[in-house]
Amino acid sequence: MGNSNYQQNQPAQSNWQAPSREAASMAQPPASFENGMVLHINGLLNEVPSHYVALFHVLQIGATQVEAERLLRERLNTFKKGLQGSGFDTTSLRTDFISLVPRYETQAANRLFSKRYTEVPAGFELQKTFSIPYTRAAQLGTILALAGPAEIYDLVKVDCSIPDVQKAQEELRAACLQALKAKERTYIAAGFRLDTLVKALEENFTTTYPTSRYVGYQAYSRTSFEALRRGLLGLGKSANVAEAEHSTVYYYAPVAPDKYDVVIHPVVSQPVVQLSYSLAVRYQPRRRGKNKYFYLDASGQATPLDIK
Repeated sequence: MGNSNYQQNQPAQSNWQAPSREAASMAQPPASFENGMVLHINGLLNEVPSHYVALFHVLQIGATQVEAERLLRERLNTFKKGLQGSGFDTTSLRTDFISLVPRYETQAANRLFSKRYTEVPAGFELQKTFSIPYTRAAQLGTILALAGPAEIYDLVKVDCSIPDVQKAQEELRAACLQALKAKERTYIAAGFRLDTLVKALEENFTTTYPTSRYVGYQAYSRTSFEALRRGLLGLGKSANVAEAEHSTVYYYAPVAPDKYDVVIHPVVSQPVVQLSYSLAVRYQPRRRGKNKYFYLDASGQATPLDIK
């Protein structure tokens, strides 16, 4: 999930927080309109990512700008050596400069009748981020273990991608079109003449990445047995309960497949990229206009003619 989502995913007051971001294309019941109908097909494809990028943040303080740069460079070199020893390609590691700002401290100036605090320059604060690409999800554990000796602990986020999005979309579209043909055969068997209707098609693709699918909850009970004991014994005093800090549990909750007609790779055992496809086909009778004929006499009077 990465630390960047830690504050945004705080749970609500209830003990369980449902996923708040569902895919845009959800299944809808067949909608009917005057002299026609609409068929909906919704598909979901789960694809294991093949490319990952871990983004780390590092902060370094130094008495001077040069010292801050040197200390940060030493930490990054330590990290790079560890990555090289584990077989990672460090030539693809990218560093992004974030900020370099002076830091101040307060000094107390003792006077005869007062004490005054003055801010004085104390050093510099240097911040950078750097990204590490890798190809297997299990490699992230190795990367984190190598970051520790370099005193790098802030994993901001992990981005992932699949190599050929267009190919995955075509696979999902083809499966949904097959499901549409099967549904059409059901209606034809029920007596509908769909081949005589005008068709209009609408489609929509959405992609959901793992970063947005982490949710949290807190599992605990607020019952105070000491307060309950005091009440049962009739001591007449209310117990002061000091609440402990309760940890929040985070887990990956993929888009559920229950609202989809077609699901490709339904078993999800790790974070995946999820492609959703929504297809709506409208069937409407052809509009056939009927010509009207009139007989116009010499006086200009128009008389309708019944011509079949």
